[in-house]
Amino acid sequence: MQHSQHEFGETRNVTCPSGLSGVVRNMTVGESRILTGKQRESVAQLNRLLSACWLETTDAGPYALEGGTICWNDVLQGDRFYVLMQVRVLTFGEEYAFSVPCQNRACARRIDWTLNLSELSVRALSDASREKFVQGNRFGIGLPGGHQGVFGLPVGKDEAQLARLQSGEDANLLPMLLNLRIRDIEGLPPLQRAAYLNRMSLRQARDLLAEFDRADCGVETDIDIECPNCGYGQRVSLPLEQGFLWPQNRSGSSQSAA
Repeated sequence: MQHSQHEFGETRNVTCPSGLSGVVRNMTVGESRILTGKQRESVAQLNRLLSACWLETTDAGPYALEGGTICWNDVLQGDRFYVLMQVRVLTFGEEYAFSVPCQNRACARRIDWTLNLSELSVRALSDASREKFVQGNRFGIGLPGGHQGVFGLPVGKDEAQLARLQSGEDANLLPMLLNLRIRDIEGLPPLQRAAYLNRMSLRQARDLLAEFDRADCGVETDIDIECPNCGYGQRVSLPLEQGFLWPQNRSGSSQSAA
């Protein structure tokens, strides 16, 4: 990645997992106003932040530009997070500190952990997946019971829809994910699709989600850590809701932007 300076900080040339390439910059005080309020880091706010910090498109990758600009609602989730991660690194540095509970029930203490975001592995979008995405984001897949289905890779507008669905008190993430990703089931009218998905075993659902992920791209956010108290090794999902774009010092105060 190439770096350069701009008036209020640093820019970086980036290439996203899909092949989308461009120039991003760090967040400024003005962008900090985007990430305030009760809905901090909502999809709409993230779209505004992406638009503000994405300075130039050098290769549109699999996307169609609208008036020469990227429509972030139509950008793959993997690309969106990759760009946000680069903006975060330019603004606050490569280190990301977080805290998670130890999975060892005999310990159950909290683990304070720090990692280098630039060391996270990135999976590129395959040529086959790129072709299907460009042709309408429709991927064929075999489903339980001999049905054939069609699924799509998640984009920004899917994130927004999932956030709305999760706002309910009895929100259940698994059926929501299946309903959002599976676009069509051959031989089943739309009104019967939810019942079919609810009858699916948890193992079948897990295998489907793994198949979806194999067709997708993005940053690997499952990492291995070890509890310093009991030595128990565990694999955790990076807790991105803990102020990823507006980090706190260990003392609890906000860090200053570059």
